[in-house]
Amino acid sequence: MKCSEKLKLVLAGAGGYGRFYLEALARPEILDKVEFIGAVEPFLNPETKLELERRGVPVFSDLSSAYEALGQVDLTCIVTPLPLHLEHIRTALEHGSHVLCEKPAAPVLDQLEPMIELEKNPGKCLAIGFQWSFAPAMLRCKKDILSGLFGDPVSVKALVLWPRPESYFRRGSGWGGKRTAEDGTPINDSVASNAAAHYLHNLYFMLGSSMKEAALPVEMQVSAARANKIENYDTICIKAKLKRGAELLYIASHAVDETQNPLIEYRFENAVIRYDCNTNYLTAYFNDGSTKKYGEVDADVHTKLEAVIDGVRNGNYENTVYCTPSTCKPHVWTVDQIYRNEEIFQFPAEKIQVYCPEDAQAKGVFAAGLREACKKAYEEETFLDFSELFRS
Repeated sequence: MKCSEKLKLVLAGAGGYGRFYLEALARPEILDKVEFIGAVEPFLNPETKLELERRGVPVFSDLSSAYEALGQVDLTCIVTPLPLHLEHIRTALEHGSHVLCEKPAAPVLDQLEPMIELEKNPGKCLAIGFQWSFAPAMLRCKKDILSGLFGDPVSVKALVLWPRPESYFRRGSGWGGKRTAEDGTPINDSVASNAAAHYLHNLYFMLGSSMKEAALPVEMQVSAARANKIENYDTICIKAKLKRGAELLYIASHAVDETQNPLIEYRFENAVIRYDCNTNYLTAYFNDGSTKKYGEVDADVHTKLEAVIDGVRNGNYENTVYCTPSTCKPHVWTVDQIYRNEEIFQFPAEKIQVYCPEDAQAKGVFAAGLREACKKAYEEETFLDFSELFRS
């Protein structure tokens, strides 16, 4: 299409995280490039309904109805629950639309593999919205990694401790923390597959052998646990060896009472690259004492949205959009393996405590001592076996 033409855009999923897309779609620099012609949301809240009416955006209860009513749609943003991603991607492509699907790509490999086939659809962009795979600072850094600037990779690690109240697991239609739907469809919602998925994917992505690839693990040790009354795990430790020999450590939990925003480190022969969650900066520290600053890591929705919009309008998305279903395979493979093979350790009742007990929305549970144990394991780069640590 001509660069001067506006893309006709539909947003599938206007509730929950879709609110961030609604905000992005109100930005003048975005509206200069797209026409927001429809939203799909069967459970629209009154406030969002009024906002869309004010903006003159019609709302549909399902994606097929939107296409039938609107005709040609150039770009569909899919921000629907995880188990629906494959169905909605397939529907969008069948109707000739480019796609930006929110992360994570899929809950299990059985749903990702068809997406990888759909990705081969000639002339259509199929992007997965892991923000850090669109952040300019991360992309500049990855290009330097691929150039050999830092030498061979040695290890990567991430720590994410995000308290989540009990109300978080009741969000939406009740799929939070679920392993399967009532009909047996995999949901696999967890701290690693969804909420903190960005950082597990990022460790794989940054060590991929090309801009569109992510590194696959060849060995993996896992400990999964939960404090909340959910089907899946709210706490995870993964230690893996990657194809090129580097080691990976990923620790994440919702079962804590204090926040530790992401700590990320990539260690190479000649340098250590660190993400500072306090400044949001990514910096490489070379062994000779010099540094290279990559700047703030832009994780805003409008950044990935604009990258896909520009790629589609300019016809060069194959060279500018680096996160696709195939890029996400190491992440989905990992959470699929945990889903199929790992037992979930239940933190002992005597270790579980409650915060904000008087507030129904803020009330949550945490495992006493877990936060400190996770931080220590991250610093010492050791595997954390929760069943051993919290043995009754």
